[in-house]
Amino acid sequence: MHALVADRALAILHRANSRQNRDWQEETFSDKAPKVPIKSIILSRVIGRLEHYELATFYGVILDVASNEFNYFASPKGHEEVSYDETVMVKALDFKASENQKILGEGLNLIEVLPPALRNIQTALSTSSFSEASQAAAADIASARADAVNGFQIALSMYEGLRWVYGDGAFGLRFINWIAQRAPDAVVDGMTLAMLRLRAVPDAILSSQQIAALALQAREMEILSKRIEGIWRNNPHFKEVFTPKRIRDAFADEFSMKRWIEAVNAARIHSQK
Repeated sequence: MHALVADRALAILHRANSRQNRDWQEETFSDKAPKVPIKSIILSRVIGRLEHYELATFYGVILDVASNEFNYFASPKGHEEVSYDETVMVKALDFKASENQKILGEGLNLIEVLPPALRNIQTALSTSSFSEASQAAAADIASARADAVNGFQIALSMYEGLRWVYGDGAFGLRFINWIAQRAPDAVVDGMTLAMLRLRAVPDAILSSQQIAALALQAREMEILSKRIEGIWRNNPHFKEVFTPKRIRDAFADEFSMKRWIEAVNAARIHSQK
């Protein structure tokens, strides 16, 4: 059922795009879309982050992806450092914090991977239908569903483990975490179908084994981080060394990390006296 709905939605977007290209002087689909009431909780969350005048650009990018016409964001104009359509998409998906937040020089930078991710999605959408994907072998569907669940788990654990240190927008994962926490069955089903189709795109996603391993690592990191948070909040001996700022500073480079570990060890020894 969900596969048929998704295929019909894509067909509507294709027709809208064809009509938009043919009748380019008329009001476009991306101009009309913001006027339509939104029933999707996920889409309403995205749109809630945007100004009304930004919605046409957001829908324009979505339409390009659905119609297999997305290659990259437009080139910046004038004094822009980043093109307007990229700025709108980053704002809509709440990815901005991922650009600069790093741990020992490593970060997610979801902004950098957004264009290739959109291209992989459009390739997956153009190769077969959701209905065809739903007819896959039971073992493949179960594997894809596990990939979807583990993907949500990675986002949940990373965000919840890093939020108390880096704030509400930690590493650009707030929106993905919000979806993972509230995802109804229909969203999980949709992600399962998406995983099935992305498997047909070379190098689009990690293997199921890699995704499962990352989910386990993220969960272990979350547990450890929450334990440290609890110590910081409840043990006066570690009040100074486990503050969010102290931890962020420690994650700046190897030297800072070494100095921080020394301070933690000193606090531990002092707490045992």
